[in-house]
Amino acid sequence: MTTLNTVVPALPVLLGLTGISVGIYSFVSPTSAIRMFGLHAPSPTDKNLLSPHAEAFQRSVIYTYGIRNIGGGLANLGIFAFWKLSPLCQTNPAASDAVRQCLGICLILGPTVGLGDAWILRKFAKNEGVQGEAKTEAAKASVNHAITAAVILATGVFLVL
Repeated sequence: MTTLNTVVPALPVLLGLTGISVGIYSFVSPTSAIRMFGLHAPSPTDKNLLSPHAEAFQRSVIYTYGIRNIGGGLANLGIFAFWKLSPLCQTNPAASDAVRQCLGICLILGPTVGLGDAWILRKFAKNEGVQGEAKTEAAKASVNHAITAAVILATGVFLVL
């Protein structure tokens, strides 16, 4: 149980840092970031090239994804830092328990995003206009997002109990 008490509380830090990193990567390399997520943007060599408006729209959607990840990551890290570093939580066990449980509740609700992502990726993979590697990778990413959501949920439940 001691190992669980050490490892599980570290998961929100890992999740927070991952969210922030992926979010920043979305601004640095939008197409690569969204591909890592599980969505393949149309290739510039495709016969149906995107218009400048469509390209700007696509990039804006990827940036929205990036900001979402940065915000979620900062929220996890902020609550975790308050729990572990604030004088209030260091000196008041009841406050520490309350903040730990708040972090757990946030993580219990967080899988809404991961399961939503899994559902969207599954729909993308099943779209008849999506073919080949894009279809395969989206389907695989859908499963990975669902598994990640389950891990986040389990972490949240552990922190609440």
